[in-house]
Amino acid sequence: MLDFHKLTLQDGPWMREILSRTHHMSCEYCFGNHYAWHRTYDARVCRINDYYIVALRNDEGENGISFLYPAGTGEIKPVMEALLAYCRSQGIRFRMHSVEEADKEQLIRLFPGKFCITEHRDYADYVYLVSDLVNLSGKKYHGKRNHLAHFYKNNWSFEPITAANASECLEMNRQWSIENAELKEEGVLAERCAIRLCMTHLEELGCFGGLLRVDGKVVAYTVGERLNSDTVVVHFEKAFSHIQGAYPAINREFLAQMCQGYTYVNREEDLGIAGLRRAKESYHPLFLVAKYGVTLAE
Repeated sequence: MLDFHKLTLQDGPWMREILSRTHHMSCEYCFGNHYAWHRTYDARVCRINDYYIVALRNDEGENGISFLYPAGTGEIKPVMEALLAYCRSQGIRFRMHSVEEADKEQLIRLFPGKFCITEHRDYADYVYLVSDLVNLSGKKYHGKRNHLAHFYKNNWSFEPITAANASECLEMNRQWSIENAELKEEGVLAERCAIRLCMTHLEELGCFGGLLRVDGKVVAYTVGERLNSDTVVVHFEKAFSHIQGAYPAINREFLAQMCQGYTYVNREEDLGIAGLRRAKESYHPLFLVAKYGVTLAE
């Protein structure tokens, strides 16, 4: 029987060790992301063989549960069989989310006809070449270069986020939330909780970030994490919209100054938000990481 427990910081070392042997491209597969959102989604985790499984509360109500595809190495079939048996014993409707293409194909091969699989475009991750977003070369990035040129006329500076300046980022985020009050309050509050947890435990989570100042005041920040050997994922990014070019500047400076050891950057999903989709597409992704929902076939 699988033994799920509430996710804690103490789970970080063994979960990161398992992740270090995998090559997932989905933003869900890193411990910092798990922990930052663990309160919002009541995240629970269990270990089975050389895998871990994360269970999250979903949108079906208090008793709704959704699982991430198991992360790890070795034989996956007995792990999936154990998860299915657990759901039956607990009376839980089996459901997985954010399943990547290779894992979807694996499920189809190992369990033909057993699952109903649906692509969720709103949750596809946008992946770019780090060099593209640093150099911003060519006509397609002409507008971005114009915004950057305007920003760079300011008295600006970039610095890594540390314990000494993290509180300034949180204050900036509080002000940003007030200025963007038209967004759904529940979502903003959940994100603020996730950001606070991430900032408070930045080093323990293996996360790192950078901030921009204009005239000494924090006007933008971003937080990322190693996703795999060649990919960094950006979890949070905020900038004041009234500072022209602040968004493309924090994007570029973070990658240029702190992510040169990576080939790709995953900038997560657009959640079906039209404005966010336009913004992500305007940076011309190299590819999207397709994600699928999985339930038992009727």
